[in-house]
Amino acid sequence: MTDLLARSDAAAALQDLMDTLDQASWSMDLGDDQIAATSPLAGDPVAVVRINLQLQLRGLPMTDQSYEQIFANPQDSTDLTLKFNSGGVENTSFDLRLGAPELRRDGVAAFFPDDDYSSAIAPQAPRAPASSYVTQQGAGSWPQVTPAPTPQASGGQLDTTGSFTGTVLMDPRGALHVTSGLVPRARKRLASEMVGPALETMALTIQTGPVLFDDERVQMPIPATASASAGGNWSWLTATAHTAGAWQELSPQPATDTATISPAPRRLEDGWLVLTPQPDDD
Repeated sequence: MTDLLARSDAAAALQDLMDTLDQASWSMDLGDDQIAATSPLAGDPVAVVRINLQLQLRGLPMTDQSYEQIFANPQDSTDLTLKFNSGGVENTSFDLRLGAPELRRDGVAAFFPDDDYSSAIAPQAPRAPASSYVTQQGAGSWPQVTPAPTPQASGGQLDTTGSFTGTVLMDPRGALHVTSGLVPRARKRLASEMVGPALETMALTIQTGPVLFDDERVQMPIPATASASAGGNWSWLTATAHTAGAWQELSPQPATDTATISPAPRRLEDGWLVLTPQPDDD
């Protein structure tokens, strides 16, 4: 966000990024049973995911098996030095495509290569951009990888030579698709235990109103969520005066399907529904 806000057109750039996120969310289905049910109330969730993509060969690359290419010096029958002519495949860069907008439940909205956050690259850029901050993924912006002969690790650190490293903005309810044109499309999802607990323990404040009340009680339909069923509490928060700290918090009663006529006077009130999750004793 620092690079975005430092732009002279920061407001337009932020709007383009928000439009990109909103556009990507249209391929998602709400109410995923693996993700907390509070996410539709809070809006579409966005996960910031750090990725490293590698194209790994199964062992050494294939080499030219013709007689002239097997030995380094085929004219000398005493020289058995092997040539290992792979055609340079291990030094060739291959393009990747992040995201698959044509597929349902693809969660990729945008990504940033390496540690460069001066601009975002999106599988689907805004249709009417207001800035140059978000660009369409394509020629010149494809992530690239160079094949690695064998997976190597040194000192507990994975060898990332020739790989692509970046940061992805994605919907945690969807999948990250990577297409290379060489191997079948790869599909990865975030583990639900990494996402669900965070959304389950998220306190929500939802602007609501106007709501019709009587003078005796606060009664309204209460959203059914996984957090509430697990012991979370809904409350009604409203301002009582135009001064700091002048707030009133009440416990709303769920509305019923029975129509009644109360002699008490009615009032219209704006406020906020607040969901406070139950703390996890563990």
